[in-house]
Amino acid sequence: TCPLCLDIPGDSIHQCTNGHIFCAGCLTAYRERIDHQAEEERPALAIVKWRQCHIKCPTCRVGLGDVAIRNRIAEMAVGLLPGPCKGCGTQMLRKDLAEHERMCDEVSVPCPFPGCTIAVRRKDLAEHQQTAAAHHLALEEGARQREQKAFEHWWPAALDVKVELRAEFKVN
Repeated sequence: TCPLCLDIPGDSIHQCTNGHIFCAGCLTAYRERIDHQAEEERPALAIVKWRQCHIKCPTCRVGLGDVAIRNRIAEMAVGLLPGPCKGCGTQMLRKDLAEHERMCDEVSVPCPFPGCTIAVRRKDLAEHQQTAAAHHLALEEGARQREQKAFEHWWPAALDVKVELRAEFKVN
């Protein structure tokens, strides 16, 4: 298990030099959190040295370095473990889950309409798009109005700059 999220790592697995494994996403978030602390505490020139000394494996405390080490053997081993589909719950090998979930009708998917935050089962997406048509039109109208207000706000300023530039570089 990943010592950061306490779950079985996903598709991409990274490790420290002693072989302790992590989800790639968890390790990236861990590095970013430590880097953020470094930026707040250290001057810019010292961050690289600070990073080398302070970003350590949470299990054995060995320095992680700047380059992630991918563990492909662990990825293959985890791929052979059983896991459930996030939609229908069917058990299958983890290496086959991503492909299955891309087509599974029970998996929850976001509505593709810009601004709509609804997530529905894939098999219900067409119905959602029909029943939410009025909501989608209202979202589109709101976006159009915001765009119009922004245009009205910034357009006069853009014209002023253009007029000033022409006046300044007037050719005789």
